[in-house]
Amino acid sequence: MFFKDKNNHNMITMKARFNGKCVECNESIKVGKEIEKNSKGNWVHKFCSDIKEELP
Repeated sequence: MFFKDKNNHNMITMKARFNGKCVECNESIKVGKEIEKNSKGNWVHKFCSDIKEELP
């Protein structure tokens, strides 16, 4: 899915293909969990992203 936030950043939500660690909450990211990039360009849990989609 592609979204644009109010600052005109492209927002991509996808499922993790690898295990990792969320830099926002410090919890693990498991394969298959939904992830997004934050404002710093790091992949984080979808609910941890500091960029929120703007609904029409």
